[in-house]
Amino acid sequence: MKLGLGTVQLGLDYGIANRTGKPGRSEAMTILNAAVSGGIDCLDTAADYGDSEQIIGDFIRRGNIPKLCTKFSSHASAEGELYASLARLGVDKLDYFLLHKPEQIFSSKFGETLDGLNKNPAAVKTGVSVYTPAEVEECLKYDIKVIQIPFNVLDTRLVKSGLPERIKARNIEIHARSIYLQGLLIGAQKKPPGAEKYLKILDDIAKEHSITTKELCFLYVRDCAYIDRFFVGCETAAQVEENLAMNNLPGLSEKLMDVISQAFADVPDNILNPALWNRKERMP
Repeated sequence: MKLGLGTVQLGLDYGIANRTGKPGRSEAMTILNAAVSGGIDCLDTAADYGDSEQIIGDFIRRGNIPKLCTKFSSHASAEGELYASLARLGVDKLDYFLLHKPEQIFSSKFGETLDGLNKNPAAVKTGVSVYTPAEVEECLKYDIKVIQIPFNVLDTRLVKSGLPERIKARNIEIHARSIYLQGLLIGAQKKPPGAEKYLKILDDIAKEHSITTKELCFLYVRDCAYIDRFFVGCETAAQVEENLAMNNLPGLSEKLMDVISQAFADVPDNILNPALWNRKERMP
């Protein structure tokens, strides 16, 4: 299944559309159980997501064995962070281990760090969580196995850059996050200046095709041929069930996919990049 569960909400109060706050431990277990029992086979987390790794570790110790993607913050201490995450999660290997701060790929030591991680069987696939096509371009200088990107109906910078063909030619996985642009696309009350124009266009396209705006956002990412996995965060088990139901909907037509891409070809960075709204929202 391409759909995965993002877990920053399990460890932190996160996102401009978060109305319920961080769930309690019992509710977190219910969310994780709903995801895994529904067929979601990969969880995305990070050491920086509060106690998300510890919560997932408790879930795993109850006998659950999902695939895991977590992230480290510094190439200078990557191996130490790897073993710390393994201990919190209660596992002996990670399916994906990503650098969380893409500015560090420009360090001369990044290649050495990757070489060490690639030789470590505890990190099956290594890579980077990025924000821009320029960062993807820099990543391609190295032996990475996965790139995680922000990707949604408004933010198709990677596809427009022509980079996916080069990424796929090297058998690198592309993982997508921020498919609702941290809630902006599905009714967040707080909006960056200039966003209303694009949100109205999005709502109009959804109405014209008799689906909800949330379904349109979800299906656009699910149906993008370049995306190998995409992660959606949830604050309640009901949201997990809603995502699983949307995942079973018919695919969007190629014509509609093109309509969306053309409609949002000129969205400015101050709307696409949450770091320009409020720096603490850049976490994933």
